[in-house]
Amino acid sequence: MRKAVLLGLAGLASTPVHAQQWTHLATVDEQWEIYLDPSAVTRDGPAARFWIRRDWVRGRGNGHYYLSQGEIDCAARTARILITVTYRSDGSEVSRDTQPVPADPIAPNTLFDQIGERVC
Repeated sequence: MRKAVLLGLAGLASTPVHAQQWTHLATVDEQWEIYLDPSAVTRDGPAARFWIRRDWVRGRGNGHYYLSQGEIDCAARTARILITVTYRSDGSEVSRDTQPVPADPIAPNTLFDQIGERVC
């Protein structure tokens, strides 16, 4: 029981619990609307962490939306996704991927380039 409570608290700590203020960033491939929560950006040295939301464009997809925590190394100009949580349209959680992906260089004129301009 204690382990389940600790795991639950760890899960809560990894998703944003503040009042989210999503700002539209881009429409990608006419399928996704991408939003950034500027109020959730945190800095630790050259690293900036942020939350993005990915929604299907109206009329497409299965109604799920995705919240991802990303990290940009502003000095090295690299980016990676740390956590992605998938939700149904009613807000219930479908899945959670907590395996961070390796950092990649940020290419010009990409979504991570746009995010970097706002968080670095």
